[in-house]
Amino acid sequence: MESENYVYKKEIDWSTLMEGFTLPLDNQVIFLRNMENFLQRGQSKIIHFFMNGKTYDAKIVNMNNSVEKRKKDAYQIRYPRNGELSQALQQYFFKSMSYIKMIRENRDPKDRSYIKMPDGLKEYLAIYTTEYEDTFLLEPIA
Repeated sequence: MESENYVYKKEIDWSTLMEGFTLPLDNQVIFLRNMENFLQRGQSKIIHFFMNGKTYDAKIVNMNNSVEKRKKDAYQIRYPRNGELSQALQQYFFKSMSYIKMIRENRDPKDRSYIKMPDGLKEYLAIYTTEYEDTFLLEPIA
């Protein structure tokens, strides 16, 4: 993969395994350059992720935050909980899934704090642009 195609390396967490993640501000421009057009606040569109020989649909959303609350646009990648992409990620990143699930099951149900993976167990999802509009390559790094 050519380095100019690289967009972002996301550390695997519960949200990524379940239903999506926020695209950091620093990585938005290169990601959005591969899309037909930028989205206005509150707009969304279907995009495609290619991973391990299969294509998955997801949605990119420009969050509808007020200008007072947030000056910059905030983009989220979303996919259905228990949908094809989330299931594929859960299967591929079974170590992260098992660890996070164990912590969640053994803590106070009211505790919604972020679960940080130990250094030796961290897994990542690298995202690359492709030559196809609205299509991105996902590379699991276990």
